[in-house]
Amino acid sequence: MTRPLRYVPTDRPSRGRDFAILVALVTMALGFATIEQERQIVVSQYIRATALYPFLMLHRAFEEHAVTVSSTKQLAGQRDSLAAALASARRVAADVGQLRRLLGLGGLNPGGFILADIVPGRPHIGDSHAFLLAKGRLDGVESPVGVLAGDGVVGVIRSARGTTSTGHFWTHPEFRVSVRTESGSAVGIVRPRLEDDGRMVMELEGTPYQEDVPLGSQLVTSGVSSLYPTGIPVGTVRAVSEVYAGWAKSYLVEPSVRPDEANVVLVWRRPPAPE
Repeated sequence: MTRPLRYVPTDRPSRGRDFAILVALVTMALGFATIEQERQIVVSQYIRATALYPFLMLHRAFEEHAVTVSSTKQLAGQRDSLAAALASARRVAADVGQLRRLLGLGGLNPGGFILADIVPGRPHIGDSHAFLLAKGRLDGVESPVGVLAGDGVVGVIRSARGTTSTGHFWTHPEFRVSVRTESGSAVGIVRPRLEDDGRMVMELEGTPYQEDVPLGSQLVTSGVSSLYPTGIPVGTVRAVSEVYAGWAKSYLVEPSVRPDEANVVLVWRRPPAPE
């Protein structure tokens, strides 16, 4: 007579092993809680450097990968914005050149642009208000010349060498740029200004008292100093700053570009001087 088959559980050893591990962990946790705080620090550091080290390194690798992906997306967006701005500038230059030819004024060479990356952390971006570009004189960079981003003025190149160049953001105390409103109804000089809360903004100076600049007006480069091409956004008029004895006004201006937002920039390549 055949005996009926009987199921014999096979997970008893594993259950016993899991229970033993649980007891050991609870015992270690209770023992760890009873020792002095200094020894707790030493033990935790030892565990982090041995048993937990592979897991900590894996977690750090995932974090670095996420930061890299985010930075790559940000750089791609900036490059797309700069490419769109460059294409728009070329279309405007072509239209202006055609109009000048129709009027018999001759052609107009607006120059070109050099795409460059700002090297992070070199030199220190802080009180120095300085930046380092990964393009230099061998790439066609001159000095002094304006530096732009997709949204507007970033700063100016002060020194160009072989493959690198250094410059100042618009936050530098000595920065100045000649501007006008988009309609051309008002002109002036924009300089940096430090607010009471420590925030850097711009200030429009030299506007005649009888000329009111409407709040919200867009300021663009006038091209007078030959550091920038004409029509590059600088900032937006936010409020009246000061009135000088009835003969001039100054306005607070919200900048178009913040230095910490600029990673990829355009360096203006001035057209050759006419013979």
